[in-house]
Amino acid sequence: MKSILENENFMNINSIAEIDPSRNQLDEEYKTFVSRYLKIKDLIHLEKEFELYKNFKITPEMVNFKKLIAEEKINDFTKLAGFTRDNDYKYIDWLISNGCKYGFGVISRPIFNEEYNMAIIRLETVCGPLCGGGLIAIYKLHNEEWAVEKILDRWVN
Repeated sequence: MKSILENENFMNINSIAEIDPSRNQLDEEYKTFVSRYLKIKDLIHLEKEFELYKNFKITPEMVNFKKLIAEEKINDFTKLAGFTRDNDYKYIDWLISNGCKYGFGVISRPIFNEEYNMAIIRLETVCGPLCGGGLIAIYKLHNEEWAVEKILDRWVN
């Protein structure tokens, strides 16, 4: 995880979220997507990976070169950035006051295949309700180094 964060050009921002705000929005369709691309046959393995995914938190050791934004603060940002008429863009003040003027990064826990030599990871930048972007990528282990094998999905808000 640390090597991905250090080497991923996508994360050219100074702050990383401790949790993935959308981690609880996983559904059966995403499980099917993951199992297909990682060729996971063992449903017990898949369920275990998703349970670990939902409970995953980034630690300071993983991001010693970036600021870590605590779960409570991410939850506050999510509420402020909601599509309500009365938020008056308060999320922008939140970004500035929390030292992430240009947004923050989100990285999911890798979901591994049964051999633990391939993983799907979500990477995202967040800077507001209609600001940011992300990708879902397959990483593969080659000579003890994780590298992007294939980008499965990419989006811009």
